[in-house]
Amino acid sequence: METTLICPICEEPYIVDDAFSAPPCCAGCKAKAQERQRQEAEDRQVPEIVKESLDLYAKDGIPTGDFLRAVLENNLMESFGRADRTNRHCMFAILGYVYNHIPLACHGSPEKVDAWIEKKGKEREEKRKAANDKGGEIEDVPGVPG
Repeated sequence: METTLICPICEEPYIVDDAFSAPPCCAGCKAKAQERQRQEAEDRQVPEIVKESLDLYAKDGIPTGDFLRAVLENNLMESFGRADRTNRHCMFAILGYVYNHIPLACHGSPEKVDAWIEKKGKEREEKRKAANDKGGEIEDVPGVPG
């Protein structure tokens, strides 16, 4: 019995004989699905505390610890020198997470990292001032004094 499905990759309809074992609609979508699965498996190898720290850094410019700072600055020797056993073991996955999930503008050199922290700090301060001017409060960012 033929069934029409929507490809989860390109969102185009396609027809299959067996809806229970339906592959993506084409070779391109199959390759994208395999890459997505590989990326998800790699992301699971990154410790949650590392992901949280990197995500806070990318979103709000919250400085990371020395190990992740070295990773963000693209300083390989310093990264391995500061990594604990778990992070050394997960280094490839951590680098993949930075490459795939962290904006390029905020990693790759010490200058980029410094500029990102400064830029995001100014944005937080502007939000605080705007909220104070309106008589409201702004949501605090963890680890950042008000």
